Amino acid sequence: MGGLDKGLQIYLGRPLITHVLDAMRPVVGEILISANRHLGDYQGLGYPVLEDLYADFEGPLAGLLSAMQHTKSPVLVVVPCDTPRLSTEALHRLISVYQTGQYDLVMPHDGERLQPLVMVVGTHLKMSLTQYLHQGERRVDAWAHQHALGVVDYSNYPELFLNINTIAELQGISASG
Repeated sequence: MGGLDKGLQIYLGRPLITHVLDAMRPVVGEILISANRHLGDYQGLGYPVLEDLYADFEGPLAGLLSAMQHTKSPVLVVVPCDTPRLSTEALHRLISVYQTGQYDLVMPHDGERLQPLVMVVGTHLKMSLTQYLHQGERRVDAWAHQHALGVVDYSNYPELFLNINTIAELQGISASG
């Protein structure tokens, strides 16, 4: 994104993050936003904004650990700010698989690859995540595979997990709606 903050980039007239918030509101009791810059902009959305606890923990797992340490909930629904087509129904499905009690965390598979930044995860994994990060590791999928991982097939709906990583992608998806 050339140094721009993804979540604040405009898609269909609104910041990317607001589309994700729309999908999350019906399925969670508490929303926490993980951000390390433009904190005021994110706070303006009306939810608590959490910064990473340790400067050397770069990447999404650092934000996940911060949320785990902040919440009293036994489970988190985690989504990245750059997946504006994610639906409430998709999140409900992940949650229902997690609620079977068979898994520590649940992630979708879009038919081509695991989507490790979209997950339902038990906060009981907090110590495991802390240790993983202290070892210098950062890969979400590698950490997830250390636990009972439920994978939900979304190969019929891969567009739900379209994530935007560049300005060109944002312009392309905005033009196509």
